[in-house]
Amino acid sequence: MVVTSYDADCTSLADAILELTSNKFIYDVNVLFRKNESVIMKTYFPYGRPDRTRGHIARWNTYDLQGFINDRPHYPKKLENFYGSSLRVALFESVPFMKLIRDSNNRIVDYAGIDGHLLNRISRRLNMTITPVEPPLNEKWGTLEPDGTATGAIAMVMKGTANMTITFFGNNPLRQKFLAPSMSYYQSSLVLIVSPGSEYGTFEKLLLPFQLTLWIGFIIVFINALLIIAILQNFPLVVQRFVFGRRNKNPILNFYLATLGYPVDPPPTRNFSRFLLSLWIFGTFILRTAYQQEMFGFLHRPLNRSTVSGWDQFVSSGYHIFIAPTAEYLFDDAHAKIKSSISVLPSSDNTAILEAIRYGRARGACISYPELIAYLNQQALLDGGPFYQQFSERLYSYPIHVFFRKNSPLVKSFDEQIQPLVTHGYIQHWAHSILNRNLLRGIEARARQALTAQPLTLDMLAGVFGLYVSGLACAGLAFMAENSSANYRWATEKASEALGANLDAA
Repeated sequence: MVVTSYDADCTSLADAILELTSNKFIYDVNVLFRKNESVIMKTYFPYGRPDRTRGHIARWNTYDLQGFINDRPHYPKKLENFYGSSLRVALFESVPFMKLIRDSNNRIVDYAGIDGHLLNRISRRLNMTITPVEPPLNEKWGTLEPDGTATGAIAMVMKGTANMTITFFGNNPLRQKFLAPSMSYYQSSLVLIVSPGSEYGTFEKLLLPFQLTLWIGFIIVFINALLIIAILQNFPLVVQRFVFGRRNKNPILNFYLATLGYPVDPPPTRNFSRFLLSLWIFGTFILRTAYQQEMFGFLHRPLNRSTVSGWDQFVSSGYHIFIAPTAEYLFDDAHAKIKSSISVLPSSDNTAILEAIRYGRARGACISYPELIAYLNQQALLDGGPFYQQFSERLYSYPIHVFFRKNSPLVKSFDEQIQPLVTHGYIQHWAHSILNRNLLRGIEARARQALTAQPLTLDMLAGVFGLYVSGLACAGLAFMAENSSANYRWATEKASEALGANLDAA
């Protein structure tokens, strides 16, 4: 309460005092001064009253010989209802926390996402009008130097261009020094999206449906069966007929045909040989069906080896960390080896680098957070593309805040609105519902794709055709070897006959 001189009209002085205190964000100030035979009480309303929606100096009450004219509290609540006053908020898109909804003229008309829901809820509760302001040059969060030099949304808040900023804003000592954060309303973490391992080759994909142990077991059984057949071919004819069946002159070839699912010729007539063949056909049928089913899925999608795990493997593999200038501070205390792998790129290159890492064209990683990775991978369900890979090591925990100008009185008003939302789990519920809703859309899209025909392309079957060509080449070589062997035997026999004829003539 400021009391001015009783002897003079201090109307101008009262206005100057209130203007000075309001510039320092001190709003609970009343100035008393005499005017005629009354004492006037003036105060400053920073965000309007029921009759006015803008900040202004107002005559709050008057005291005369009968007392105060209006029965009002001396210090009204000025930050519980903004009466439609406009607050400028620095916003930018960062899904799933902030999704900007625009009209046909590219103007922001609404907000979605975790932070978008929070901003809408608080603006309704405090009865304020949000005026969105985007950082220039797509600087988003912006940078903040120890001397107070700033860019992006941080600079807008520090200079007063915006009253506050909200879009996945984490706290750190430097921001704490120059800005005023609200209470933390969400706990996230900073991680790395890392490029996948090298893609499997077309021939390697043919081995993927079965694990190595299963392949080894099948090969052992197959070789043992061939050895048994080869040994039995040296047994008496009665034993061979008992095992192979009558008229089976090529048991090895028939065994190979049965393995591939082709009929044997001639079919066995003996009970025991039919029993052995039935066992082998049933066993190989199960393996062959399982292989074909898994192989069809593997051919339809690109497959990569596992990603790197741990910082030692990350550094030794020659991976780079691609970061924007706004994220350099995150690695101030990092190990020297990790710092040596950092590459700072313009913020405008972030999307291109992210896609290059996703498809393995760039060998490295970029900074992200688990919610964004989950959101992007749910989007990847729609296009069937490769998923984004998360590095096993977490950079650090990342509490999220709303940021205001230093000493801003808005902090208390926002904290009073945020506290019950955090306590009762509303914000966590919004986060889960947004991600689950997006996941459901991806699953539905995949289900629709599954109901439509998805023919295999030539690229998908490259390994199969390669194996076919290799088989043709082997068959051609075997054919040439057989012809050469037959020609050699024929030539040898002719030479022997000629030599015998010459000896007889001699």
